[in-house]
Amino acid sequence: MIRRWGPFLLTLLLVACSSCGKKLLPTQPTAEVAVVAPTQELQLLHRRDAAQVIGRTHSGAMYALYRPDRWKGDLVLYAHGFTAPDEPIHLPPIENLRDQLLAQGFAVAYSSFSANGLAVKEGIRETAQLEDLFAWKLGRPKRVFLIGSSMGGDIAVALAERHPEHYDGLLTVCGLMGGSRGLVDYIAHVRVLFDVFYPGVLQGDL
Repeated sequence: MIRRWGPFLLTLLLVACSSCGKKLLPTQPTAEVAVVAPTQELQLLHRRDAAQVIGRTHSGAMYALYRPDRWKGDLVLYAHGFTAPDEPIHLPPIENLRDQLLAQGFAVAYSSFSANGLAVKEGIRETAQLEDLFAWKLGRPKRVFLIGSSMGGDIAVALAERHPEHYDGLLTVCGLMGGSRGLVDYIAHVRVLFDVFYPGVLQGDL
């Protein structure tokens, strides 16, 4: 009788234990990232060599550095898109992308930039600085890749064009490859044509 119920009880015990904790990816940080004051830096070390550092530079840009467990040396620098000028300086919400990259063994670094709006100049400078910050605090990478979305696509391409021998790969997502003037002209022309053929459908005008 005991032998018959043994496997069932063992399975029940395993299910109960697995439901008691939150499931983590092998490289996902084991603690939540805290928001830090402008003059502070937070460094959390986790199992094996996984680590994360969040801080702010002298220019006022916030930055976040993540190193996965059993890191093999690949680092991804992420450049975010346009942020409204009236918003406070904050890190871009890229947790899903970050965690997917960490799960594949990539370290990740990204910045808020020190200014909002069309901050391409600041974005180029402060995205490039992320590599040195990462090397100083978490280790020198063997290969460096760039990812940029929207305005960040321009930033990533500018870095790759300036230092093509330095970066090992580039991915843009909805990047402004035609430039901001081309994008504004395209949107404006479409809106004007829409208002001509369908007057009053959309609020406002150009």
